[in-house]
Amino acid sequence: MRSKLRVADPDGRAEPIKFRFSKGSLERFPAPAEGRIFVYDELVPGLCLAVTQAGGRTFYRNGRVDGRPQRVRIGTFPGTSIEQARKVAAKINGQVADGQDPQEAKRNRRAEVTLGDVFNFHLEHFARLKKKTWREDERMFNAYLSPWKNRRLATIRTEEVQAFHTRLGTDHGQYQANRVIELVGKLFSTAAGKLGWKGDNPALAVDRFKEQSRDRFLLPDEVPKLLRAIDDCPDAAWRNYFRLLLLTGVRRANALAARWEQIDWQRAVWRLPETKSGKPVNVELAPQAVEVLEAQREIVTGSPWVFPANRSDSKSGHASQPDKAWRAICAAAGITDLRLHDLRRTLGSWQAIGGASQTIIGASLGHSPGSSATAVYSRLTQSTVRESVTKAVDALLAAGRAK
Repeated sequence: MRSKLRVADPDGRAEPIKFRFSKGSLERFPAPAEGRIFVYDELVPGLCLAVTQAGGRTFYRNGRVDGRPQRVRIGTFPGTSIEQARKVAAKINGQVADGQDPQEAKRNRRAEVTLGDVFNFHLEHFARLKKKTWREDERMFNAYLSPWKNRRLATIRTEEVQAFHTRLGTDHGQYQANRVIELVGKLFSTAAGKLGWKGDNPALAVDRFKEQSRDRFLLPDEVPKLLRAIDDCPDAAWRNYFRLLLLTGVRRANALAARWEQIDWQRAVWRLPETKSGKPVNVELAPQAVEVLEAQREIVTGSPWVFPANRSDSKSGHASQPDKAWRAICAAAGITDLRLHDLRRTLGSWQAIGGASQTIIGASLGHSPGSSATAVYSRLTQSTVRESVTKAVDALLAAGRAK
């Protein structure tokens, strides 16, 4: 073969070696004594194979774009077949004929932001600054969207977002599925508005689940079932976490991010430094809630978190995904359609059953009062609020026949 062919200079200064590529001819073509040589296919203009001194063989499309020499790597042989290389080279030839720069398109694809890039931008430049519930965005992304964090935006299609939404609705509830898809839509809008990304928003065409205002709370006959199921949970930390939600009415995110320094043991007060209202809130602790915290303190060593993460590589350092344990507890109790936030509603509902006013209930749950109620809130004493909370907790545990 060497007697019939002359070695080509990579930059085209010598007459190129050209023959019809076949698997056998490319495998047999000898390696150069040094450097590398290029041989060209007779069928597709510009398609060449670089053969190195070590025997490596790589397909390229070699040609000119706007008068400048340009070489685009296609793939290594034989992993990339001759037919695959010909198709890619022919496509590049078409792009060049249409006035496109294939390397520029390739650079754009490499530089295109991923979903994780956009979320980090969203968190840093918007959510933490302007959104009181930014921790919920972080939780949802880590819990449900982290498998997509390295996906380039252009690769995420409407049909797979719709299928993802349906799976979430089945596995984690329709309300949660809708919130996650809202976050996806927000991230694509942020990419388009702030990062210069051009493309469709795949979340816009997703059919959402219909939602109704929730009024779900634990009924008297459900309380003993749930308490027994919580007692049977094999993980002591999750047992204490769910008990604490029920006995305090705090939001799930606040409980997950609780620190020991927030607990005033002498006054039996849990100070939440940041809540949905954007303001700190004092949670009055019933004696039973204090007992739960004391039980949790006995199993936690060397951590500032009340509920530390099980894994040392956790970004936040605290527990973050109670849903699996919660679904198991509800299944064991035979209770359906009960969300963690319904435990917060349960405490308020049982306070109302016990005769507490809306003002007292709002104060105990950390609701922000309207301007007309500010003075009333300010007159509520610590003992008044705790008395209401303790009365509701006593009634709940009595209904459950639990200590």
